[in-house]
Amino acid sequence: MEQWHDDDAELYTPQLLDNPAAHPIWRGGVWFAQAFALFGRRWFRWMWLGFVTTFLQGVLSTAAKSIPVVAMAMPMLMLIAAAGILNAAAEQELDDEPPKLKHFFTAFTHDNYFNFMFLYIILLAVGFGLSHQIDSIVRFEHWTDLLLPALFFTVLLSMVWFVPPLVFLQGEGLASAIILGLKTTFRNILPVFVLMLLELLLVIAVVVLMSVILAGKTFIPFSMVLLAVFIIFFQIFTWLCCYCAYRDIWFEDGIMQDQIPT
Repeated sequence: MEQWHDDDAELYTPQLLDNPAAHPIWRGGVWFAQAFALFGRRWFRWMWLGFVTTFLQGVLSTAAKSIPVVAMAMPMLMLIAAAGILNAAAEQELDDEPPKLKHFFTAFTHDNYFNFMFLYIILLAVGFGLSHQIDSIVRFEHWTDLLLPALFFTVLLSMVWFVPPLVFLQGEGLASAIILGLKTTFRNILPVFVLMLLELLLVIAVVVLMSVILAGKTFIPFSMVLLAVFIIFFQIFTWLCCYCAYRDIWFEDGIMQDQIPT
């Protein structure tokens, strides 16, 4: 990461830890709030990146209906978006640089290219495994039948949540990133759970609001616009939460509110 500074502060260099810190359960709420703070500073720029991501996902989904193999490009788009959003968040925090479309090309730099391709292949395999595990959960007959799916989703959590920042921001090799991602997840499973619960509650709140609006049958266009805006927002917000969690766990000072220029 680059160095951060503003007009009223000395040059600031975040100190990377040798091992991930272990945080208390309430820290998940702090990451949630910090993600909103990062988004709020340049919300229009972030929404633009979210719109581009959502538009490309729509194009791929439409094309996949006629050419199913196109669906295999969806994990690649997810990785491109993740790398771009994480990089943009780091540069906004540390250099006060606004999010730009150029950040989407982060995944294709010389240092990241091979890790990106291997991570894409792993995500494809995880996708097939995910479909199998969901089927196992639906058909379970005894609680022991849920142990393997639980282990699988724990590994998936570390893959989806911490491996991208470890690869694209910290410069770890893929094998090292996976191991460190697992270590990070197990040391912070409770605050990560709280963070994901808060994200889920946010989704539920929007769904309830839409249900109330649709029940009136008078603001249907407004509800559709609200849904589109939320989808675009959530594309960005979930990875901003990831960035805030990563910074807090892996750096000596974490990401503090007074270190986000205003």
